[in-house]
Amino acid sequence: MDWFRSYHGAATDPKWLVIARKAQCTPGAVASIWWALMDYASSNTPRGSVQDFDAEVLDVFYGYEDGTVARVLGVMRVRGMIEADGKLEHSDRDQPRYGWERGGAWEMLRRAVFERDDYTCRYCGATDQPLHCDHVFPRSRGGSNALENLTTACSRCNQSKGARLLHEWRPEVALA
Repeated sequence: MDWFRSYHGAATDPKWLVIARKAQCTPGAVASIWWALMDYASSNTPRGSVQDFDAEVLDVFYGYEDGTVARVLGVMRVRGMIEADGKLEHSDRDQPRYGWERGGAWEMLRRAVFERDDYTCRYCGATDQPLHCDHVFPRSRGGSNALENLTTACSRCNQSKGARLLHEWRPEVALA
């Protein structure tokens, strides 16, 4: 299982109260959005980036009113929690680096998958969006980093699929 690092007191951080008031939502919503951002950023390339995070999908997933996540992200940007380059504040300092990080074996494997798949999302055919290396059988469910278990996915498909199997996510999708 992959992990990201949080901090003590994060669940009840007083800054959630201020952000919630400004974004017109509950502090619990702010905390849950922050953790979703940290989870996304910790596995994104570049590491720490939430530049292409899909706020609308998270609104739907959590059952929030349309626009809630976008409002929270806006307040977080104003407060400097999301930097101008789209990275979470202190993400380079706070999140540990492991051997499967950029420049290492994982980066070489990703490149091989992207080349094999002709830099095209295998789920929707997109070629004009940031690409991710998706585990067809998710690692959180026992999947491996074997080349046969990896495929190219655009940001939207990768985030939408999450840790689901293909038949759970979109039964009509079949890898060519």
